[in-house]
Amino acid sequence: MAQKAPRPDVAETRARVRDLHAQNLSRNAIAREIGCSPSTVSSHAKALGLSFDRSATAQATAAKTIDLAARRARLVERMMDMAEGALDEIERGEVEQTMITQAGQVVKTTRKVDMTDRRNANVVAGTAVDKATKLLDRDTGVENATSTLDALEAAIGAAARGLLDGDQTSD
Repeated sequence: MAQKAPRPDVAETRARVRDLHAQNLSRNAIAREIGCSPSTVSSHAKALGLSFDRSATAQATAAKTIDLAARRARLVERMMDMAEGALDEIERGEVEQTMITQAGQVVKTTRKVDMTDRRNANVVAGTAVDKATKLLDRDTGVENATSTLDALEAAIGAAARGLLDGDQTSD
């Protein structure tokens, strides 16, 4: 039967956490250095009245948020291009087909658009526009703006009802 490793001395561990914290090491770096979990380091730091500077993490998170918003904007552009392309192809009235013969030759032909083509183009365009709109809503805060407008409408309505009921205020 395997023996358990002895538990480290709490006082020694706290002293190491204090020393490493004084060297401006991060919580995770301290955990790696002393061979414990980051939550253990947090517990010891809290007991010692120490805290960790999270400004670098906040800056990294803000930068990542900006990068993701830019990626979503590029996706919106591509989705809208896809929607337009699908509809443009249908409006031309012909679609190009590429076939490979048994002899291995690539043959390109065109054919008239049929109802299946129209339906498929509409599904592609509709899905692309729907997803693009959801991405735009996320970045423009439309949902928050809508709830703010709803609250404003309710307040104006309440004020108007008060004025109609004769509850006029004097300056």
